[in-house]
Amino acid sequence: MDAPHVRRRRLSSSPLCRGLTESELDEVLAITHDVTVRAGEYVFKQGELADGLFFIGRGRVEISCDGQQLASLTIGDVLGELSVLGGGHKRSASAKALSEVMAARIGTREFRKLLEAWNVAAMKITVNLAYQLTERMVSLNERVLEAEKRSTSGLWKL
Repeated sequence: MDAPHVRRRRLSSSPLCRGLTESELDEVLAITHDVTVRAGEYVFKQGELADGLFFIGRGRVEISCDGQQLASLTIGDVLGELSVLGGGHKRSASAKALSEVMAARIGTREFRKLLEAWNVAAMKITVNLAYQLTERMVSLNERVLEAEKRSTSGLWKL
C-alpha cells in the first residue's frame, strides 16, 4: 500500500474528486481499498454485480461490452461509477487490465453510508458524477443525431 499522501494525490487527480478538501479526501480514503489487477485479468466482468467504483492510480484498462471495445482508461479515470447510484444492478460492461493496474476501490455500501450521513465529500463526488454523466449523455445524443442524419441523407440519395 502506498503512503497516504500518495493515495490522496492519486484520488485528487480524478474529476470525481474535484473540489474536495484534503480532509474530505481523507474521509473518502478511509473507505477505499487498494486493488491490484495483473495485465490480462479483469477488474470486473459484464453481468457481475455492480458493487463498487474504481479510481485508477496506475495502468490502463479497456472497457468493452459484448466483446466490443468502448473505451481505454488510464491514471485519474474512474470506472464502475454507476454502481454507487443504482441499486443492485449488474455491470453493463467489462473492464480488463491492459497492464498491471493499481486502483482505489470504493464499495457501493460504504459510499451510500457516507451519503446517508450527508457527508460533504460524498455529496461533492455525487455532484461531480452528475456533471460527468450529463456530459456523456450530451455527447451520446450528438453522436446519435449525427448517425441519424447520415442514415437519413443516404436514403434520400436513392
